[in-house]
Amino acid sequence: MTCQEKHQLVILEDGLLLCDGIREWVSDEENYEVLCQTGDWEEFKKLSSSDAEMIVITTLQYIHTKPGLKEYSDFVCNYPSIHVICLNHDTRDIVSLNLFESKISGIISLTARKEEFLFGLENVANGRFYISSVNSPDPSGNNNAESHNRQPETIVLTPRELEILNLISLGFNDKEIGGHLHLSKRTIDGYRNGLLFKFGVRNTAQLIRFAIEKKYLIQEANK
Repeated sequence: MTCQEKHQLVILEDGLLLCDGIREWVSDEENYEVLCQTGDWEEFKKLSSSDAEMIVITTLQYIHTKPGLKEYSDFVCNYPSIHVICLNHDTRDIVSLNLFESKISGIISLTARKEEFLFGLENVANGRFYISSVNSPDPSGNNNAESHNRQPETIVLTPRELEILNLISLGFNDKEIGGHLHLSKRTIDGYRNGLLFKFGVRNTAQLIRFAIEKKYLIQEANK
């Protein structure tokens, strides 16, 4: 892969605390290069164009304090070729702010290890939506059941997610679902983690039960 074909990364963070770590993580990855690191929103906008393909790595705190939610949402909607990975301690905060999927391409926990970060980055770079596992440790140390089972009032599923949810409900494992949909087992695992996150549950049994209760699995619910 030539330099021109590398995925361009922009690190967008006010304190620039993530820069050294992320640069180190991607330094040995031939598919990526850090184009810019900045905490200046206006400088970042100057880098962007309608056909600029880049992956932006930022934090929810930065979005809140710099451009603000409205300006950020309006900007990203006008630049569909820009894919944003948002790092945050509690990924559920992002869902509650309606920044899910349409304006963010990936959500990775700030406590994620290198392997998970690179896996999420790979998924986003290949056009897939990625969410860190809901079982990522809470940095506050509060891993009680209540914090893992807060279920959002509104759940929006993509057609692919609904398809995978139905296959999960029929008892197929990730490898079998991947074979049926011509996707890798790792990709299906990412979708499964995303569904667990969206429904605010900890395991597949809770996922299916809640999906039936909320009428996402109509046929199953009517049996």
